Amino acid sequence: MSFRETTGVIATWQPNGAVAPLRGLAEQTYRDFDVVLVTECGAAAWGGGEIQGQNIMVVEAPSIQFHAPAHAYNVGIAEVTGECVLLLHDFSYPSPKWVEVMVDALKQDRVTIVAGLDCP
Repeated sequence: MSFRETTGVIATWQPNGAVAPLRGLAEQTYRDFDVVLVTECGAAAWGGGEIQGQNIMVVEAPSIQFHAPAHAYNVGIAEVTGECVLLLHDFSYPSPKWVEVMVDALKQDRVTIVAGLDCP
């Protein structure tokens, strides 16, 4: 997969944990981004079956004895080649302008990664 400038990385470890983040990212007003979904629970992360959406790379996190979101993010970030990286976790639901707002902030402030628990 050839990555665009902006990539969203979802780290998920719970069954159905990626459903809300994927749905929220599919509804973004800013469309020029890719997604890396790092799962510690396989296809159960999105409810099984075919994953819905375009420009989504699924990466299995190596099995470890305990949940490690920072490890999952690092696995996903290692796949990214673009300059803007946006992080989401299980059950996060970003508002439709979230990617646009974050990309604008990243470009204005010249930071590499912005992460947080709240999605405006």
